[in-house]
Amino acid sequence: MEHYNFRIFQAKHSYEVLKLFRHMRNEFHGVDSFNLVFAIKACVGLSLLLDGKSVHCLVFKHGFERDPYILPVLINMYTELGCLDDAEKVFESVPDRNVVVWGAMMKGHLKFSNEFKASLVDMYMKCGLADLAVKLFIEIPEKDVVLWTVIVAGCAKNGSAWEAVGLFKQMFEDSATPNSVILSGILLGCTHMGSLQHGKSVHWYMLRNGVELDLVNCTSFIDMYAKCGCIAAANKFFNQMPKKNVFSWSAMINGFEMPGLYSEAIAVFNQMRLEDQVPNAVTFVSVLSACSHSGRVEEGWNYFKSMSRDYGIAPTEEHFACIIDLLGRAGKMDEALSITSNMPMDPGASAWGALLSACRIHKQIELAEEVTKRFLPLETDSSSVYVLLSNIYADLGMWDLVKKIRKEFGEKGVHKSAGFASTEVEKNFYIFRSEDKQTYDNTQIEGVWISMHEQMRELGYVPDIGFVHHDIDNEFKAEVLCGHGKKLEII
Repeated sequence: MEHYNFRIFQAKHSYEVLKLFRHMRNEFHGVDSFNLVFAIKACVGLSLLLDGKSVHCLVFKHGFERDPYILPVLINMYTELGCLDDAEKVFESVPDRNVVVWGAMMKGHLKFSNEFKASLVDMYMKCGLADLAVKLFIEIPEKDVVLWTVIVAGCAKNGSAWEAVGLFKQMFEDSATPNSVILSGILLGCTHMGSLQHGKSVHWYMLRNGVELDLVNCTSFIDMYAKCGCIAAANKFFNQMPKKNVFSWSAMINGFEMPGLYSEAIAVFNQMRLEDQVPNAVTFVSVLSACSHSGRVEEGWNYFKSMSRDYGIAPTEEHFACIIDLLGRAGKMDEALSITSNMPMDPGASAWGALLSACRIHKQIELAEEVTKRFLPLETDSSSVYVLLSNIYADLGMWDLVKKIRKEFGEKGVHKSAGFASTEVEKNFYIFRSEDKQTYDNTQIEGVWISMHEQMRELGYVPDIGFVHHDIDNEFKAEVLCGHGKKLEII
């Protein structure tokens, strides 16, 4: 069948396109995907829904219901002519949806409510497509509080703290009023950034504007103040809460555990139990970690047994990793290995990682090599495994093996993520990365680092190989954190 070249027709010639399509049908009776696409587009151009549905019938009649060129055009026709339900039926009938079909359906929905737009942005966020979510958000002309909530909270939860704070500031510029959910989301972003001043700004805003501090927000403030290094403020906030739940108790326990205040963390846990608050699995991770780092082997074992016996909480791999770490740090390597071998689930990266760290502490070379073989296939960031094994060799002065590990590291194309640090100076927040060397000569950071290094050595502290220069090879030179990095003013 000879094809009719409809490409010469523009949208304004939709009537002629349909006229020619009907003439072709009378003469040849048959159709193909090429002329069906243009017929559907012509129906859209003339807003002829009934004619469009007739063409849709032809699509089914001639077996083109799964044609990749026709499907998105059909979806577009129904959405353009106000029949979203029909568009969704076409979309749902497609078993293998490609990006074009998805795009047509999304574009159609964008013509309708802001509620769906927010749902679409949220879907992108939950799929880890933060860049697409932000791009879509920017393209939406009229943004309501629902959209702002989804984008700010979504960026914060996806680890895009910088974007969350930037959008939060833009929201104020657009005269939008944040709700408690947005404020909770931006607070999470401040926590991830480690920006105490940004977190305080959110706190002050809520107090000035009479925003109610519910249990969720109170717990977020405890977490923020603790993770930003202000444990006294976190504890004060916690003590002033009129009502506490398991999450606020867990946040405070974890807050004390992070900076090494293990006795305080365990004391809060014991107080929690005295007040008949039921701990959850997360609570026990913090408590077991505190026991591990403070050498409380027997106490840690008792808490581990109490999980299932008293609270019906089945230990997860993370809890077993804490116990392995507890035993390993205490030098009970045989017991730690036995726990690893007899776990009710296959040991994961956390368990093997805890055992490998114990091997380093107690210089168990052969066991470390065996653990590394088990650990590498499970660890998404294999560079950390190589670095840890390299450090074990370095601790014992086995430089040939260190070089061998570093060579293998390079041959496999493994790259270690650049280290970074952050600081706040006069309402500005800076990030310094070990890769930022453009401004090396314009900073005094190297001098400060050398001075700190000398003071640490005088106090008996010996940094890891990754941070100390060894004369065996230039590749082991220290990577000094330098450069101005990113800067963001306080809200």
